[in-house]
Amino acid sequence: MYVVLDSNIWIQSIGLHTSSGVAVRFFVQQHGAKIVVPEIVQLEVEQKIRNRLLELRDNAQKSYDDALRV
Repeated sequence: MYVVLDSNIWIQSIGLHTSSGVAVRFFVQQHGAKIVVPEIVQLEVEQKIRNRLLELRDNAQKSYDDALRV
């Protein structure tokens, strides 16, 4: 059995580290299933994570600049 997750599910559950993600991992382990990630989902997740990291970097830089002005 294969379990395919949408990129939004993967991102919302932070790589299956939320309570619902843990339940999915338990189900997969108990049933001998495999989680598969289609290439398009992998690319979409990578793009969303990249954009989020750039956003966080920009916010940190702005906060640092603001702190220096005080």
